[in-house]
Amino acid sequence: MKADTSESTPYSSRRLYGRRKGPKLSARKTSLLETQLPLLRLAVPDDGRRLAPTSFFKNSIREVWLEIGFGAGEHLSALARGFPHVGFIGCEPYISGMAALLGLVNKQGLDNIRLSDIHGQDIIESLETASITRMFVLFPDPWPKTRHWRRRFVNPAMIKEATRVLVDGGWLYMASDEPSYVKWVMQHMTAPSPTLSANFEWRAESPADWRQRSDDWPKLPTGMSYPQTRYETKARQAGRCPTYLTFRRFPRN
Repeated sequence: MKADTSESTPYSSRRLYGRRKGPKLSARKTSLLETQLPLLRLAVPDDGRRLAPTSFFKNSIREVWLEIGFGAGEHLSALARGFPHVGFIGCEPYISGMAALLGLVNKQGLDNIRLSDIHGQDIIESLETASITRMFVLFPDPWPKTRHWRRRFVNPAMIKEATRVLVDGGWLYMASDEPSYVKWVMQHMTAPSPTLSANFEWRAESPADWRQRSDDWPKLPTGMSYPQTRYETKARQAGRCPTYLTFRRFPRN
């Protein structure tokens, strides 16, 4: 397996906040976790080596997209169906969500998805520089209380790693229904920093570009539409309007 050892740092497992387990799983979902997850789970090295994402897929895969916190996998599986030539890495520590996606993978016969149940930051740090074309962080845990803000996934360290792993012109998509989190993301992604957010362009020209998915989001094939994730559905049912943010990585100097 191809590995990148340049600029590498030792892998360290971060503490995961929030729930890992939900209601008791059915026998079918338990079986999927036991039999299918080991076949699709990424093996992240603990010696600082960085991995080439394309090496996890068949030779026809030329680019890889990454989704951090895929929930029950509605969005990730739709993209995998719509873009069979793309490899997808999904990261989700919630066991019930992982089982739900494995069910979709099995039912739909998807062979272009690989999975991880560890911290998303650890996954990003394990990948080669300029190896991801598109990255999705959709409806992450907002941790609305001020004392919990340090737990938020979007932070300077994450932005730095996203800057490293995205290809020139690569895309970073974020969505949230929590106003304080949207403000937090914008503060971090648009702050004047020569090493972090200065590498990204916020792709918005009018309110319509953040009140709905803009034209910069991947175009699904005719007849397919973006499914609402369960968190997006809950937000709309509660009368909360999601915000969709799109950032593009500037070319490296």
